[in-house]
Amino acid sequence: QLRLDVGPFAVVLEQHSALRVARQHRGWLEQIHEACLVDASEATLGALQQLGGLKVLEGSLAGQGICGQLSDCGHNIGECSKLQELSLNFASNEVEGNLAKFGLGMARCSTLMSVKLDFEGNRISGDLALFSHLVGSCSRLENFDLNLRGNQITGDLSDFGHAIGRCTKLRTLRLNVQDNKIVGEVADFGVGIAQCAKLTTLSLNAQDNKLVGILFQFCSGLGTFAHLASLDLNFRGNRIYGNLEDLGRAISRCTALQSLSLNFQDNQIVGDMVPVARGSRCCPKLASLHINVQGTTISADGIARAFGGACPEFCAGSIVTNQGDVNISALMNKSSRF
Repeated sequence: QLRLDVGPFAVVLEQHSALRVARQHRGWLEQIHEACLVDASEATLGALQQLGGLKVLEGSLAGQGICGQLSDCGHNIGECSKLQELSLNFASNEVEGNLAKFGLGMARCSTLMSVKLDFEGNRISGDLALFSHLVGSCSRLENFDLNLRGNQITGDLSDFGHAIGRCTKLRTLRLNVQDNKIVGEVADFGVGIAQCAKLTTLSLNAQDNKLVGILFQFCSGLGTFAHLASLDLNFRGNRIYGNLEDLGRAISRCTALQSLSLNFQDNQIVGDMVPVARGSRCCPKLASLHINVQGTTISADGIARAFGGACPEFCAGSIVTNQGDVNISALMNKSSRF
């Protein structure tokens, strides 16, 4: 079924008659601006080709046993050349196919401003870099949320960063590629996304991939985000190395930060928490800070002294080291001469 919602109208096209109805009422269907997918059948997706005026397409179909080729879905979506908002949740299904071929269709929707795709837990393969180069052609994009966790995606994160960097109007970027086969230099990723100077939210979950790189070079890109309010980075189980002093300097330049979450567990990060505490003092709105350095050489020594009185508006925070979890919520509100 394809349910179409337009103002006071609510129309349902049944699977067996979706294409026939679309042909008979083509002129009328082109006036429809919003659509909500109730299934992902071939007939339903085919009907999208008749919706030339579609601006908003949504579909929440998680865990419904959907199978089929992702590329076919992308091809049909590409026929909606006026699309501005795309939100699809196909998580926990049996969808197969090539991510880049899906991107070929999406790239034809040059008017896209908001994209949210949840493909977690399927059988999707393909090159993340090729897909991102196609997405990078959507120059009006302001919000991009892509969840590919637990698939078979390959490619270079560096290329993704440079491609997405072409979307200079981007304000929200969320990428979850945990448990895939992603490679690349985190430094180049940071340099690439630094072109998105308007970012207010940056979330990257790259846990358990094959990333490498120097923290200093990655942090040089982070320091350009004057409007960044939320930063969430999960590099657990990769091969990132460097000093927390570089991270502290980057944080100090993100003065609009309200929420900071960093997971460097099982990487090669060294140093102590003093530079991070110094950086947080430059973020007067910071209300939440969580850092995981378990499995590194960083210890809990000096955390209380470093974070005492860092941010008067602080609400919640913790630092996880090999010695355990240190709750810094109370510390951050106390006065300190450090």
